[in-house]
Amino acid sequence: MRKNRVRMVAEITAGSVDNAGKLGSQEVSFGLVQALHLHKAAKGQGPWQGNPLNDLRIVLSLNSANLLFMAADDSNINTVGDLKGKVVSVGQPDSGHRSNALDLLAAAGINPEKDLKDTAMKPTEVGPAMENKAIDAFFFAAGHPNNTMRYAAAGSRKVHFVPLSSDVINKLLTQKHPVM
Repeated sequence: MRKNRVRMVAEITAGSVDNAGKLGSQEVSFGLVQALHLHKAAKGQGPWQGNPLNDLRIVLSLNSANLLFMAADDSNINTVGDLKGKVVSVGQPDSGHRSNALDLLAAAGINPEKDLKDTAMKPTEVGPAMENKAIDAFFFAAGHPNNTMRYAAAGSRKVHFVPLSSDVINKLLTQKHPVM
């Protein structure tokens, strides 16, 4: 007979930032968090500014996540700077996608509150939104390949990945809290 039985239940949350907060408040005992956000939470940076979460631990690494940036061909978005005035899903509140995208936008000198029309969609919503022309572009932090990108690319509306310029990458790497 096993003495130490652990019961785990999967719960849908907003993502890494939300999960780190739930771990810090001990609402949950185990959660999935992107390494960047775990680092920020432990150091009291970003959403945890001045309030570090001291008792977080890494159990395992599942995969490498990249910040992906996809745009519709007909949106004329070929650089991060082309986002001004466009309808973009930066990611839902408290998600790692959103936090990563906000870091990238800051490095590119874009204020999402002034320069974009942010729809803050869930990853499952962006594919249909691209197809229906409800959004021009979206950010998503994940390993690749993934269903979010596959669904966005499967429709009749043509899409493409938008590359980052070396200037934006260098700014990200020198920020106090880089995403890369």
